[in-house]
Amino acid sequence: MSKGVKVVLVIVAALAGSPTRAGALLFPEGEGQAILTTTFSNASNAYDSQGRLVKTPSYRKFAVLGSKLT
Repeated sequence: MSKGVKVVLVIVAALAGSPTRAGALLFPEGEGQAILTTTFSNASNAYDSQGRLVKTPSYRKFAVLGSKLT
């Protein structure tokens, strides 16, 4: 590929993309955003000291973690 073709391809690639903007995420006054993460865990089997799968009492856990962005 010649040098001229490479230059044209670079120019076309540079002009083809749309402009982007970056900045702070600002909400209107009095509004905000809450981001929540939920997890659920359960088990009714476990491995004993010999590595065998055995029945155990049922275990269930539901957790909600979150943060509020203002």
